[in-house]
Amino acid sequence: MPKYSGVVKSQQYIDIDERFIKEVTQQFGTKERASYVHSRWGMEYAQKGDLKTAMYRLNQAWLLDKKNPESYHGFGYVLAQLGAFKEAMSQYKEGLALAPANRQMKIEVADIQKRL
Repeated sequence: MPKYSGVVKSQQYIDIDERFIKEVTQQFGTKERASYVHSRWGMEYAQKGDLKTAMYRLNQAWLLDKKNPESYHGFGYVLAQLGAFKEAMSQYKEGLALAPANRQMKIEVADIQKRL
């Protein structure tokens, strides 16, 4: 589920997240760049049909940068593939609030609106 389902994490998972953030920030230079890369990987997995791995990568992207519109785009895309159109629409709206000119998200929102 997007955003790790909003579950409150134990200290152990918080520590794991902090190590992950530190490692990928060093690898990619900034948290924002690492987030972008992870969101792209997430979309690649989603387009190949591996929705579980896609969501894993997209959650990592969101963890790194909650203002990365591509993570919300990916969440919406995966949820739409699962037939969870209302939930997908919610994620797309969050993404479009951050990137109102994102043409691809607008196209996908229009497609979902036809299904609701």
